[in-house]
Amino acid sequence: MSHFHFPRLHFSGKAIIDPATGNNNYHYPLVNFEPISGNVVLPPRIYLDNEENLNICKKHLVEYHSFLKDDEDGNSYIEISPISEAKVYKKWMSSPMGSLKIDEPFHPLYEHILTDKESNPLHGLCPAYWNYYGTMNFSLEDVMINKVQTWNQNDDDLKNSNTASTKFLGAQLSFDFKNGKTSAVMIDVSPTLSLFSQVFCSRISLSKEGQSFMDGKPLKASLRQMNVNRVKNDLSITGSSGSFYQTILLKNLNSDESKDIIDFFTENMQHPEKLKGISIRYDLSEVYEDTQPDYSKLGTKSNPAKLHINGTISAHLENEMISHSPGRRLDYLDAYKDKNYLGSCFAFFQQDINLLSLDLIGSLPQIRNDNSYELVPLGELKLNLICENESIYIGSIDVTKDKLSLEQLKSKTGIFDFKIEDPNLLALLKEGKGRLELRKDNQVLLKEKELRILTDQTGIYADQFDDSSLGYFSNESK
Repeated sequence: MSHFHFPRLHFSGKAIIDPATGNNNYHYPLVNFEPISGNVVLPPRIYLDNEENLNICKKHLVEYHSFLKDDEDGNSYIEISPISEAKVYKKWMSSPMGSLKIDEPFHPLYEHILTDKESNPLHGLCPAYWNYYGTMNFSLEDVMINKVQTWNQNDDDLKNSNTASTKFLGAQLSFDFKNGKTSAVMIDVSPTLSLFSQVFCSRISLSKEGQSFMDGKPLKASLRQMNVNRVKNDLSITGSSGSFYQTILLKNLNSDESKDIIDFFTENMQHPEKLKGISIRYDLSEVYEDTQPDYSKLGTKSNPAKLHINGTISAHLENEMISHSPGRRLDYLDAYKDKNYLGSCFAFFQQDINLLSLDLIGSLPQIRNDNSYELVPLGELKLNLICENESIYIGSIDVTKDKLSLEQLKSKTGIFDFKIEDPNLLALLKEGKGRLELRKDNQVLLKEKELRILTDQTGIYADQFDDSSLGYFSNESK
Protein backbone atom coordinates (compact mmCIF):
# COMPACT_ATOMS: atom_id res chain seq x y z
CA MET A 1 0.00 0.00 0.00
CA SER A 2 1.01 3.64 -0.30
CA HIS A 3 -0.89 6.74 0.67
CA PHE A 4 1.51 8.72 -1.55
CA HIS A 5 0.06 7.36 -4.82
CA PHE A 6 -2.27 9.42 -6.97
CA PRO A 7 -5.17 9.90 -6.99
CA ARG A 8 -5.79 10.69 -3.32
CA LEU A 9 -9.06 11.11 -1.44
CA HIS A 10 -8.52 13.02 1.81
CA PHE A 11 -10.98 12.71 4.69
CA SER A 12 -11.43 14.03 8.23
CA GLY A 13 -13.95 13.95 11.07
CA LYS A 14 -14.38 12.41 14.50
CA ALA A 15 -13.61 8.92 15.80
CA ILE A 16 -14.78 7.17 18.95
CA ILE A 17 -12.63 4.50 20.60
CA ASP A 18 -13.85 2.40 23.50
CA PRO A 19 -10.92 0.31 24.82
CA ALA A 20 -11.19 -1.70 28.01
CA THR A 21 -8.46 -0.30 30.26
CA GLY A 22 -8.57 -2.65 33.24
CA ASN A 23 -5.58 -4.56 31.85
CA ASN A 24 -3.37 -1.55 31.14
CA ASN A 25 -1.31 -1.50 34.36
CA TYR A 26 -1.20 2.23 33.71
CA HIS A 27 -0.51 3.04 37.37
CA TYR A 28 2.61 0.86 37.68
CA PRO A 29 4.11 -0.16 40.17
CA LEU A 30 0.51 -1.26 40.77
CA VAL A 31 -0.02 -4.43 38.69
CA ASN A 32 -3.35 -6.20 38.24
CA PHE A 33 -2.85 -7.94 34.87
CA GLU A 34 -0.16 -10.15 33.34
CA PRO A 35 0.06 -9.20 29.63
CA ILE A 36 2.09 -12.17 28.38
CA SER A 37 -0.12 -14.91 29.84
CA GLY A 38 -3.28 -12.81 29.67
CA ASN A 39 -4.21 -13.55 33.29
CA VAL A 40 -5.63 -11.31 36.00
CA VAL A 41 -3.21 -10.81 38.90
CA LEU A 42 -5.22 -11.69 41.99
CA PRO A 43 -4.46 -10.42 44.58
CA PRO A 44 -3.11 -7.28 42.83
CA ARG A 45 0.53 -6.39 43.45
CA ILE A 46 2.61 -3.34 44.17
CA TYR A 47 6.13 -3.85 42.85
CA LEU A 48 8.96 -2.63 45.04
CA ASP A 49 11.77 -2.78 42.54
CA ASN A 50 13.83 0.01 44.10
CA GLU A 51 15.17 0.68 47.59
CA GLU A 52 13.01 3.76 48.10
CA ASN A 53 9.73 1.87 47.60
CA LEU A 54 10.94 -0.95 49.82
CA ASN A 55 11.64 1.50 52.63
CA ILE A 56 8.27 3.24 52.10
CA CYS A 57 6.54 -0.11 52.40
CA LYS A 58 8.37 -1.02 55.61
CA LYS A 59 7.60 2.35 57.14
CA HIS A 60 3.95 2.88 56.20
CA LEU A 61 2.35 -0.56 56.04
CA VAL A 62 0.67 -1.03 59.41
CA GLU A 63 0.40 -4.80 59.31
CA TYR A 64 3.43 -6.96 58.67
CA HIS A 65 3.56 -8.50 55.20
CA SER A 66 6.42 -10.50 53.79
CA PHE A 67 7.91 -9.41 50.50
CA LEU A 68 7.55 -11.83 47.59
CA LYS A 69 9.78 -12.38 44.57
CA ASP A 70 8.68 -12.43 40.94
CA ASP A 71 9.39 -15.79 39.25
CA GLU A 72 10.38 -14.06 36.00
CA ASP A 73 12.96 -11.49 37.06
CA GLY A 74 13.16 -11.76 40.85
CA ASN A 75 11.69 -8.28 41.52
CA SER A 76 10.16 -7.76 44.94
CA TYR A 77 6.47 -7.06 45.35
CA ILE A 78 3.78 -7.05 47.99
CA GLU A 79 0.28 -8.42 47.51
CA ILE A 80 -2.79 -6.37 48.38
CA SER A 81 -4.03 -9.47 50.15
CA PRO A 82 -7.63 -8.44 51.04
CA ILE A 83 -8.45 -8.21 47.30
CA SER A 84 -8.55 -11.94 46.67
CA GLU A 85 -11.99 -12.73 45.18
CA ALA A 86 -13.54 -11.76 41.85
CA LYS A 87 -16.50 -9.87 43.33
CA VAL A 88 -14.29 -7.81 45.63
CA TYR A 89 -11.76 -7.34 42.81
CA LYS A 90 -14.34 -5.72 40.47
CA LYS A 91 -15.46 -3.32 43.18
CA TRP A 92 -11.88 -2.43 44.10
CA MET A 93 -10.83 -1.97 40.45
CA SER A 94 -13.57 0.61 39.83
CA SER A 95 -13.06 2.57 43.08
CA PRO A 96 -10.49 5.29 43.93
CA MET A 97 -7.61 3.73 45.83
CA GLY A 98 -7.95 4.44 49.54
CA SER A 99 -11.74 4.78 49.44
CA LEU A 100 -12.73 1.24 50.52
CA LYS A 101 -12.69 -0.21 54.01
CA ILE A 102 -11.58 -3.68 52.93
CA ASP A 103 -7.95 -2.70 52.16
CA GLU A 104 -7.63 -0.03 54.85
CA PRO A 105 -4.21 -1.23 56.16
CA PHE A 106 -2.79 -0.39 52.72
CA HIS A 107 -4.13 3.17 52.55
CA PRO A 108 -0.98 4.80 54.01
CA LEU A 109 1.07 2.95 51.42
CA TYR A 110 -1.09 4.30 48.57
CA GLU A 111 -0.36 7.84 49.76
CA HIS A 112 3.42 7.44 49.44
CA ILE A 113 4.03 5.08 46.49
CA LEU A 114 4.24 7.11 43.25
CA THR A 115 3.33 5.99 39.74
CA ASP A 116 6.18 5.56 37.27
CA LYS A 117 4.51 7.44 34.39
CA GLU A 118 3.23 10.59 36.06
CA SER A 119 4.77 10.47 39.58
CA ASN A 120 1.32 10.69 41.19
CA PRO A 121 0.48 8.96 44.49
CA LEU A 122 -1.59 5.80 44.03
CA HIS A 123 -4.10 7.24 46.51
CA GLY A 124 -7.24 8.44 44.68
CA LEU A 125 -6.40 6.74 41.38
CA CYS A 126 -8.74 4.14 39.90
CA PRO A 127 -6.89 0.82 39.32
CA ALA A 128 -9.03 0.13 36.21
CA TYR A 129 -8.01 3.51 34.77
CA TRP A 130 -10.64 5.39 32.68
CA ASN A 131 -12.70 2.70 30.92
CA TYR A 132 -13.04 -0.54 32.89
CA TYR A 133 -16.16 -1.58 30.96
CA GLY A 134 -14.93 -0.64 27.50
CA THR A 135 -16.51 -2.52 24.58
CA MET A 136 -13.37 -2.35 22.36
CA ASN A 137 -15.55 -0.76 19.64
CA PHE A 138 -14.09 1.73 17.17
CA SER A 139 -16.43 3.94 15.14
CA LEU A 140 -16.45 7.02 12.93
CA GLU A 141 -18.64 10.09 13.29
CA ASP A 142 -19.25 12.51 10.38
CA VAL A 143 -16.05 11.51 8.59
CA MET A 144 -16.20 13.07 5.13
CA ILE A 145 -14.10 13.34 1.99
CA ASN A 146 -12.97 16.99 1.94
CA LYS A 147 -10.36 17.05 -0.82
CA VAL A 148 -9.49 15.11 -3.96
CA GLN A 149 -6.05 15.17 -5.57
CA THR A 150 -5.28 13.81 -9.01
CA TRP A 151 -2.16 13.99 -11.17
CA ASN A 152 -2.59 15.45 -14.62
CA GLN A 153 -0.30 13.37 -16.78
CA ASN A 154 -0.53 15.80 -19.69
CA ASP A 155 0.90 18.87 -17.98
CA ASP A 156 2.63 17.21 -15.00
CA ASP A 157 0.62 19.21 -12.52
CA LEU A 158 -1.30 18.54 -9.31
CA LYS A 159 -5.04 19.09 -9.48
CA ASN A 160 -7.09 19.39 -6.30
CA SER A 161 -10.19 18.09 -8.06
CA ASN A 162 -11.58 17.45 -11.49
CA THR A 163 -14.94 16.70 -13.08
CA ALA A 164 -14.61 12.98 -12.48
CA SER A 165 -13.85 13.33 -8.80
CA THR A 166 -15.99 16.12 -7.38
CA LYS A 167 -18.80 13.66 -6.70
CA PHE A 168 -16.68 12.18 -3.90
CA LEU A 169 -16.55 15.48 -1.99
CA GLY A 170 -18.77 15.18 1.08
CA ALA A 171 -19.01 11.38 0.83
CA GLN A 172 -19.12 9.69 4.23
CA LEU A 173 -16.62 7.04 5.34
CA SER A 174 -17.98 4.48 7.78
CA PHE A 175 -17.06 1.26 9.60
CA ASP A 176 -20.73 0.46 10.26
CA PHE A 177 -22.74 -2.57 9.27
CA LYS A 178 -25.91 -1.74 7.35
CA ASN A 179 -27.85 -1.92 10.64
CA GLY A 180 -25.87 1.10 11.91
CA LYS A 181 -23.64 -0.72 14.41
CA THR A 182 -19.89 -0.45 14.03
CA SER A 183 -18.06 -3.46 12.63
CA ALA A 184 -14.66 -2.35 13.97
CA VAL A 185 -12.81 -3.14 17.18
CA MET A 186 -9.44 -1.83 18.35
CA ILE A 187 -7.22 -4.19 20.32
CA ASP A 188 -3.62 -4.34 21.56
CA VAL A 189 -1.22 -7.22 21.08
CA SER A 190 0.11 -6.13 24.45
CA PRO A 191 -2.30 -4.07 26.59
CA THR A 192 0.57 -2.13 28.15
CA LEU A 193 2.08 -1.00 24.82
CA SER A 194 -0.02 1.27 22.60
CA LEU A 195 2.33 0.88 19.63
CA PHE A 196 0.94 -2.60 19.04
CA SER A 197 -2.68 -1.48 18.65
CA GLN A 198 -4.58 -3.08 15.76
CA VAL A 199 -8.03 -2.57 14.22
CA PHE A 200 -10.14 -5.49 13.02
CA CYS A 201 -13.02 -4.41 10.83
CA SER A 202 -15.67 -6.31 8.85
CA ARG A 203 -16.85 -3.46 6.64
CA ILE A 204 -15.67 -0.10 5.33
CA SER A 205 -18.01 1.88 3.13
CA LEU A 206 -18.00 5.22 1.32
CA SER A 207 -21.33 6.69 0.29
CA LYS A 208 -23.21 9.92 -0.37
CA GLU A 209 -26.95 10.61 -0.47
CA GLY A 210 -27.76 6.93 -0.74
CA GLN A 211 -25.20 6.24 -3.49
CA SER A 212 -22.48 3.71 -2.66
CA PHE A 213 -18.96 4.48 -3.90
CA MET A 214 -17.10 1.75 -1.98
CA ASP A 215 -18.05 -1.24 0.16
CA GLY A 216 -15.72 -3.99 1.26
CA LYS A 217 -14.05 -6.00 3.98
CA PRO A 218 -10.54 -4.77 4.84
CA LEU A 219 -7.56 -6.60 6.24
CA LYS A 220 -6.67 -5.59 9.78
CA ALA A 221 -5.09 -2.17 10.39
CA SER A 222 -1.79 -1.70 12.22
CA LEU A 223 -0.58 1.29 14.22
CA ARG A 224 2.72 2.09 12.51
CA GLN A 225 3.89 5.40 13.95
CA MET A 226 3.27 7.35 17.13
CA ASN A 227 4.10 10.79 18.41
CA VAL A 228 3.63 10.46 22.17
CA ASN A 229 4.30 14.18 22.71
CA ARG A 230 2.32 15.63 19.79
CA VAL A 231 0.63 18.30 21.94
CA LYS A 232 3.34 20.47 23.46
CA ASN A 233 1.40 21.53 26.56
CA ASP A 234 -0.19 18.13 27.27
CA LEU A 235 2.29 15.54 28.50
CA SER A 236 -0.40 12.96 29.32
CA ILE A 237 -1.62 10.20 27.01
CA THR A 238 -4.21 12.60 25.53
CA GLY A 239 -1.37 14.62 23.99
CA SER A 240 -0.30 11.78 21.69
CA SER A 241 -1.25 10.73 18.17
CA GLY A 242 -0.87 7.63 16.01
CA SER A 243 -1.24 6.55 12.38
CA PHE A 244 -2.89 3.32 11.20
CA TYR A 245 -2.53 1.63 7.81
CA GLN A 246 -5.13 -0.67 6.25
CA THR A 247 -5.88 -2.33 2.89
CA ILE A 248 -9.00 -3.60 1.12
CA LEU A 249 -8.10 -6.07 -1.63
CA LEU A 250 -10.09 -5.88 -4.87
CA LYS A 251 -11.35 -9.42 -4.29
CA ASN A 252 -12.84 -8.27 -0.98
CA LEU A 253 -14.73 -5.33 -2.50
CA ASN A 254 -18.41 -5.61 -3.34
CA SER A 255 -18.08 -5.03 -7.09
CA ASP A 256 -21.60 -3.63 -7.57
CA GLU A 257 -21.26 -1.09 -4.75
CA SER A 258 -17.60 -0.23 -5.38
CA LYS A 259 -17.65 0.40 -9.14
CA ASP A 260 -17.30 4.18 -8.76
CA ILE A 261 -14.10 4.09 -6.72
CA ILE A 262 -12.52 1.34 -8.82
CA ASP A 263 -13.27 3.32 -11.99
CA PHE A 264 -11.93 6.49 -10.37
CA PHE A 265 -8.59 4.89 -9.55
CA THR A 266 -8.13 3.07 -12.84
CA GLU A 267 -8.94 6.25 -14.79
CA ASN A 268 -6.66 8.54 -12.79
CA MET A 269 -3.61 6.50 -11.77
CA GLN A 270 -0.30 6.00 -13.52
CA HIS A 271 -0.44 2.21 -13.82
CA PRO A 272 -4.06 1.00 -13.61
CA GLU A 273 -3.03 -2.53 -14.54
CA LYS A 274 -1.23 -2.80 -11.18
CA LEU A 275 -4.25 -1.91 -9.05
CA LYS A 276 -4.71 -4.65 -6.47
CA GLY A 277 -6.84 -2.88 -3.88
CA ILE A 278 -7.59 0.26 -1.90
CA SER A 279 -5.24 1.72 0.75
CA ILE A 280 -6.60 3.58 3.76
CA ARG A 281 -4.31 5.38 6.17
CA TYR A 282 -5.52 7.54 9.04
CA ASP A 283 -4.10 9.46 11.96
CA LEU A 284 -5.84 9.76 15.33
CA SER A 285 -5.13 12.86 17.41
CA GLU A 286 -6.64 15.56 19.65
CA VAL A 287 -7.88 13.07 22.22
CA TYR A 288 -10.59 13.83 24.74
CA GLU A 289 -11.25 11.28 27.47
CA ASP A 290 -12.61 11.44 30.99
CA THR A 291 -9.63 9.98 32.84
CA GLN A 292 -11.29 10.11 36.26
CA PRO A 293 -14.78 8.63 35.80
CA ASP A 294 -17.09 8.14 38.76
CA TYR A 295 -17.94 4.46 38.42
CA SER A 296 -20.49 4.74 41.23
CA LYS A 297 -22.56 6.83 38.81
CA LEU A 298 -21.34 5.33 35.54
CA GLY A 299 -22.06 1.76 36.64
CA THR A 300 -21.04 -0.80 34.01
CA LYS A 301 -21.42 1.61 31.08
CA SER A 302 -18.35 2.29 28.97
CA ASN A 303 -16.54 5.62 28.97
CA PRO A 304 -15.26 6.04 25.38
CA ALA A 305 -12.77 8.60 24.14
CA LYS A 306 -13.35 10.99 21.24
CA LEU A 307 -10.63 11.93 18.78
CA HIS A 308 -10.01 13.72 15.51
CA ILE A 309 -9.35 11.44 12.54
CA ASN A 310 -7.53 12.54 9.42
CA GLY A 311 -6.68 10.25 6.54
CA THR A 312 -6.18 9.32 2.91
CA ILE A 313 -7.68 6.77 0.52
CA SER A 314 -5.34 5.79 -2.31
CA ALA A 315 -4.34 2.89 -4.54
CA HIS A 316 -2.82 -0.38 -3.35
CA LEU A 317 -0.58 -1.81 -6.07
CA GLU A 318 0.82 -5.24 -6.82
CA ASN A 319 3.87 -6.26 -4.75
CA GLU A 320 3.22 -3.63 -2.08
CA MET A 321 2.85 -4.23 1.64
CA ILE A 322 -0.67 -4.43 3.05
CA SER A 323 0.02 -2.66 6.34
CA HIS A 324 2.52 0.09 5.59
CA SER A 325 3.63 2.55 2.92
CA PRO A 326 7.06 2.25 1.32
CA GLY A 327 9.39 5.19 1.64
CA ARG A 328 12.21 6.78 3.58
CA ARG A 329 11.91 7.45 7.32
CA LEU A 330 13.16 10.58 9.05
CA ASP A 331 13.58 10.55 12.83
CA TYR A 332 14.03 13.35 15.34
CA LEU A 333 17.46 13.94 16.81
CA ASP A 334 18.46 14.19 20.47
CA ALA A 335 20.12 17.48 19.61
CA TYR A 336 16.70 19.06 19.24
CA LYS A 337 16.46 20.51 22.75
CA ASP A 338 13.73 23.14 22.64
CA LYS A 339 10.91 20.65 23.16
CA ASN A 340 8.84 21.30 20.05
CA TYR A 341 8.05 17.59 19.87
CA LEU A 342 8.44 16.73 16.21
CA GLY A 343 7.58 13.12 15.47
CA SER A 344 9.13 10.85 12.87
CA CYS A 345 7.88 11.15 9.29
CA PHE A 346 8.05 9.42 5.91
CA ALA A 347 9.13 10.56 2.46
CA PHE A 348 8.53 8.89 -0.90
CA PHE A 349 9.96 9.58 -4.37
CA GLN A 350 7.77 8.74 -7.36
CA GLN A 351 10.13 8.35 -10.30
CA ASP A 352 7.42 8.29 -12.96
CA ILE A 353 6.40 11.87 -12.19
CA ASN A 354 9.60 13.20 -10.54
CA LEU A 355 7.79 14.01 -7.30
CA LEU A 356 9.14 13.80 -3.76
CA SER A 357 6.41 13.70 -1.09
CA LEU A 358 6.86 14.29 2.64
CA ASP A 359 4.22 13.13 5.13
CA LEU A 360 4.08 15.25 8.30
CA ILE A 361 0.59 14.31 9.50
CA GLY A 362 1.78 12.93 12.84
CA SER A 363 4.93 15.01 13.08
CA LEU A 364 4.17 18.71 13.40
CA PRO A 365 3.52 19.61 17.06
CA GLN A 366 0.40 21.33 18.35
CA ILE A 367 -0.70 23.52 21.24
CA ARG A 368 -3.99 22.92 23.03
CA ASN A 369 -6.12 25.92 24.04
CA ASP A 370 -9.09 24.61 26.04
CA ASN A 371 -10.88 22.45 23.42
CA SER A 372 -9.15 23.87 20.34
CA TYR A 373 -5.74 23.20 18.81
CA GLU A 374 -3.23 25.06 16.67
CA LEU A 375 0.17 24.26 15.19
CA VAL A 376 3.32 25.30 17.01
CA PRO A 377 4.69 28.14 14.82
CA LEU A 378 8.03 26.58 13.98
CA GLY A 379 8.78 28.97 11.12
CA GLU A 380 10.42 27.90 7.86
CA LEU A 381 11.45 24.24 7.68
CA LYS A 382 13.80 23.30 4.85
CA LEU A 383 14.05 19.85 3.30
CA ASN A 384 17.53 19.02 1.99
CA LEU A 385 19.33 16.03 0.54
CA ILE A 386 22.76 15.46 2.08
CA CYS A 387 25.11 13.66 -0.29
CA GLU A 388 28.89 13.45 0.21
CA ASN A 389 28.82 16.42 2.60
CA GLU A 390 26.92 18.54 0.08
CA SER A 391 23.51 19.91 1.13
CA ILE A 392 21.06 20.20 -1.78
CA TYR A 393 17.91 22.22 -1.19
CA ILE A 394 14.63 20.50 -2.14
CA GLY A 395 11.92 22.77 -0.78
CA SER A 396 10.51 24.42 2.33
CA ILE A 397 7.39 24.47 4.50
CA ASP A 398 6.52 27.65 6.38
CA VAL A 399 4.82 26.59 9.63
CA THR A 400 3.39 29.93 10.67
CA LYS A 401 -0.22 31.02 11.15
CA ASP A 402 -0.40 33.04 7.94
CA LYS A 403 1.26 30.33 5.83
CA LEU A 404 0.07 26.98 7.25
CA SER A 405 -2.90 26.56 9.57
CA LEU A 406 -3.86 23.33 11.28
CA GLU A 407 -6.93 23.11 9.03
CA GLN A 408 -4.77 23.43 5.93
CA LEU A 409 -2.50 20.67 7.21
CA LYS A 410 -5.50 18.42 7.82
CA SER A 411 -7.07 19.12 4.44
CA LYS A 412 -4.06 17.59 2.70
CA THR A 413 -3.59 15.00 5.48
CA GLY A 414 -0.08 16.24 6.09
CA ILE A 415 1.36 15.40 2.66
CA PHE A 416 3.64 17.99 1.06
CA ASP A 417 4.68 17.43 -2.57
CA PHE A 418 7.85 18.79 -4.17
CA LYS A 419 8.26 18.65 -7.96
CA ILE A 420 11.92 17.87 -8.67
CA GLU A 421 13.33 19.70 -11.70
CA ASP A 422 17.05 20.01 -10.92
CA PRO A 423 18.78 17.30 -13.06
CA ASN A 424 21.51 16.62 -10.48
CA LEU A 425 19.02 16.22 -7.62
CA LEU A 426 16.76 14.13 -9.81
CA ALA A 427 19.59 11.74 -10.66
CA LEU A 428 20.57 11.33 -6.98
CA LEU A 429 17.00 10.58 -5.92
CA LYS A 430 16.50 8.06 -8.71
CA GLU A 431 19.69 6.27 -7.67
CA GLY A 432 18.65 6.34 -4.00
CA LYS A 433 21.73 8.27 -2.94
CA GLY A 434 22.07 10.68 -0.03
CA ARG A 435 20.06 11.19 3.16
CA LEU A 436 17.12 13.52 3.66
CA GLU A 437 17.16 16.13 6.42
CA LEU A 438 14.54 18.56 7.68
CA ARG A 439 16.17 21.68 9.11
CA LYS A 440 15.25 24.88 10.90
CA ASP A 441 17.96 27.44 10.22
CA ASN A 442 21.18 25.48 10.79
CA GLN A 443 19.61 22.97 13.16
CA VAL A 444 18.75 19.45 11.99
CA LEU A 445 15.30 18.48 13.28
CA LEU A 446 14.65 15.21 11.46
CA LYS A 447 17.19 13.01 9.73
CA GLU A 448 16.74 9.98 7.50
CA LYS A 449 17.67 6.58 8.87
CA GLU A 450 20.21 4.69 6.81
CA LEU A 451 18.27 1.44 7.07
CA ARG A 452 14.58 0.72 7.42
CA ILE A 453 13.21 -2.81 7.87
CA LEU A 454 9.49 -3.38 7.29
CA THR A 455 7.26 -6.39 7.80
CA ASP A 456 3.55 -7.08 7.55
CA GLN A 457 3.90 -9.53 10.45
CA THR A 458 3.57 -6.98 13.24
CA GLY A 459 3.47 -8.18 16.81
CA ILE A 460 5.47 -8.38 20.00
CA TYR A 461 5.94 -12.09 20.71
CA ALA A 462 7.13 -13.91 17.60
CA ASP A 463 5.90 -17.39 18.52
CA GLN A 464 2.93 -16.64 20.77
CA PHE A 465 -0.05 -18.73 19.61
CA ASP A 466 1.32 -18.61 16.05
CA ASP A 467 -1.27 -20.94 14.56
CA SER A 468 -3.12 -19.81 11.42
CA SER A 469 -5.96 -22.25 12.09
CA LEU A 470 -6.75 -20.21 15.20
CA GLY A 471 -6.48 -16.92 13.35
CA TYR A 472 -3.42 -15.67 15.20
CA PHE A 473 -1.21 -14.80 12.24
CA SER A 474 -1.06 -11.03 12.18
CA ASN A 475 -2.03 -10.88 8.50
CA GLU A 476 -5.37 -12.53 9.22
CA SER A 477 -8.36 -10.22 8.88
CA LYS A 478 -10.42 -11.92 11.60
